[in-house]
Amino acid sequence: AGRHVLAEKPMATTQKDLDALREAAAASGKELRTMTNMIYLPAFKAARDMVAAGTLGTIVQTYAMKSYPYRDTRPQDRGVDGGLLMQAGIHAVSFVRYVTGLEFVEGFAQDTSRGNPKPGQLQMGGVMSFRMNDGSLCTILCNYCNPPGIGFWGNDQLRVHGTGGMIELVDGLTRRAMAVKDQAATTFEDGKPEREYPQDLIDCILDGTPTLLTQEDSFRNTQAVIRGQESADKGGVLLR
Repeated sequence: AGRHVLAEKPMATTQKDLDALREAAAASGKELRTMTNMIYLPAFKAARDMVAAGTLGTIVQTYAMKSYPYRDTRPQDRGVDGGLLMQAGIHAVSFVRYVTGLEFVEGFAQDTSRGNPKPGQLQMGGVMSFRMNDGSLCTILCNYCNPPGIGFWGNDQLRVHGTGGMIELVDGLTRRAMAVKDQAATTFEDGKPEREYPQDLIDCILDGTPTLLTQEDSFRNTQAVIRGQESADKGGVLLR
């Protein structure tokens, strides 16, 4: 239609549809982004800066979690919102890529409907495990089990473990810590945001200013969760 698009996530639920979107975006020359705006949070900018500075040494393993409360309005038809791994897990994929600068190359996933109070396709828990392009590992947990009384809507978590130390942002990103070598653990301050969301997309449309969340990011994040859901649907784990 010749329009710029800011799409709800996931913007596609199959690789075929994602490829069609990529072709359409390239042919139109218009801007296409998914609504994965967590990388604009100052806490992730601080974590990204420490990883980029080599503070943690060689990255070995990364852990992330997206935990939301259950609501009766959660769609039982996965076709409505893509399902747990693709609707919630894509946020974790996005901020892991942003903080570590790494890419997801292979992995497997599992999900479960255990605890679903209604009949349908709603998955209550899921896990995706990946090997990154540098050989390190990443595990992402997703569920609809965050208690409403905990005090924050999303129990978002990120831990990055390296040979020189680790950083963590936990409890809905309200608590953060860094431990380097034999030094006592300390907290760290938020980083200065690189861009404001969604103003940077508006600026990009108006004058070509680069966005923090790029069009390629939107495709790569979506592709990772599509593959994760495909793995879960096919049985997940391969025993060797």
